[in-house]
Amino acid sequence: LETLLGSGKMMVDRVVVEASAALRQHDLLTALTEVGGELILDTNVAELSSIGRFGGAARSAPWANPESVLTPDDLRPNANRDVIGQIARFAVRQGFHAVQAPAHVLEGSTDQLLALDCEATAALRRALDAEGGKHIG
Repeated sequence: LETLLGSGKMMVDRVVVEASAALRQHDLLTALTEVGGELILDTNVAELSSIGRFGGAARSAPWANPESVLTPDDLRPNANRDVIGQIARFAVRQGFHAVQAPAHVLEGSTDQLLALDCEATAALRRALDAEGGKHIG
């Protein structure tokens, strides 16, 4: 992809990058940024919170718990594992332009995790601002 991008054969405006792959793809992401591409971080929270998907590639996200799925307590503001803070610091340090909300796969508006997802998203906004990422959407 980096070769295609460098030769002008790959025109990209926006790329969603899974957290689990971001560090491995650093050179490509740098090249995309240099040509004006917008980088959006997929936090992999939905995958990391699901027993069926936790063991896959998402497991290498920087804030993954190597022992188990992410729990609602992991995503609360000021949680011991500070997943929200880790996401914010990573997004700022790696030069992302936007971050997808750290949300679960919800069954509907009555899902008990909806309130947590709203709280985690607001906490991520505050954490991004505190880490110098006010420009990150």
